[in-house]
Amino acid sequence: LFSQDVLMKFVPRYSLVAELHDGGVCTRSFHDPNGLVAAYISEVHEYDGSLYIGSFRSPYVAKLDLRDV
Repeated sequence: LFSQDVLMKFVPRYSLVAELHDGGVCTRSFHDPNGLVAAYISEVHEYDGSLYIGSFRSPYVAKLDLRDV
C-alpha cells in the first residue's frame, strides 16, 4: 500500500551495533540514538581496530575507528 520511502519516514533512525558471543551473550554495544553516523545498519565487520558499517539504505560503507569511542 505504501512505498518504501514513505514507510521509512515512520521508522526511527536509531542505530545499534551489538557484539554477540556464544549463547547470545552481548559483550559490547555501540548506540547512535539519532542515526547520525550510520542509519539503518544491516551489517558490520571489525578489522584492524575499526568497524566497517554497511546499510541497506546508503550507497557507502561507514568506518568507525574504535580508538575514538
